[in-house]
Amino acid sequence: MAIGFNFDANSSVGYGHLNRCNEIAKELKKRKQKTIAIVGKNFNNSFIDLHFDEVIKINNSFSDAGEIAQICIEKSIPKLLIDHYQCDVIFQETLTSYGIVFGQYDFKCEGSYLGKFVININPCANKDWYNKAVLNRETKLLCGAKFAIINPNLVTKPLEGEGVFVCMGGGNDNGVAASIIDQINRVYKGEIHLVASSLSSSIPLVEKLNNANITTHVDLSDYSEVIKRCHYAIVSAGTLSYEMAYIGIPFSCGYFAENQIKIANSWQQSGLAHSLGCLTNKISGQPFKELLNNISLKKPRKPLIDGLAAKRIAEVLLT
Repeated sequence: MAIGFNFDANSSVGYGHLNRCNEIAKELKKRKQKTIAIVGKNFNNSFIDLHFDEVIKINNSFSDAGEIAQICIEKSIPKLLIDHYQCDVIFQETLTSYGIVFGQYDFKCEGSYLGKFVININPCANKDWYNKAVLNRETKLLCGAKFAIINPNLVTKPLEGEGVFVCMGGGNDNGVAASIIDQINRVYKGEIHLVASSLSSSIPLVEKLNNANITTHVDLSDYSEVIKRCHYAIVSAGTLSYEMAYIGIPFSCGYFAENQIKIANSWQQSGLAHSLGCLTNKISGQPFKELLNNISLKKPRKPLIDGLAAKRIAEVLLT
């Protein structure tokens, strides 16, 4: 029997979903547990080594519960982890009708939850957030940043430089990173490091700035050495924001998608980061000037993220 993962990652979105499912699969592999990924037909993993025993691309939407259930039956997958936000009550009822046990990632804290567990990694999330939700009596709520999965290669060594780190994730950011770097470049004369995938449309735009202080790092599997040269980071409010908290670097974050809004707001509310709001809006360089002149954001408390989330979630899946 295998444990299944239902998510998607393509040229635009999904790197965070892929990364955390992949890390859980890696942990399960250590425990001799077979894993199968059920993904969309446009799945793209060109920038990450997969730890799944098998990857199945479905014919319809990656969130087609009927087809997913049939795959689970054919491949002997009695348990499924869902990492997308189209898991409505009909989706859940369909899986339940086929006898499939499932858990899911969530951010809305509303509606119905019929699965075995719900994971909400928002740094401010707690069980009280689900008071208005309809819960299965046996549903476990796994809330808070201790369930946030980060790149295991990251190190928390002392930062050595005065550079600025910019990264908007592993997909195409539609030039957002380039726009931010252009604004920083107007108010800051130190090193600026862009970390992006080859899918990013920001790369050629940054190269046009023709500034020797700006370095572009493409398709890095490990950016530890780059981040060590920086004292401030600007990232999207997804997986990257948790990695910045783990490293302990002051950072600002903004959101592209609905599921990132609460995360960006919670980082600011906790006093651990500065929220830039919606990243598709024009961002003025003035906030960056103030932040770079006086980096006074609080660094994360050590217990907030400890790098053990994959082990915690793997244990829940195996019980």
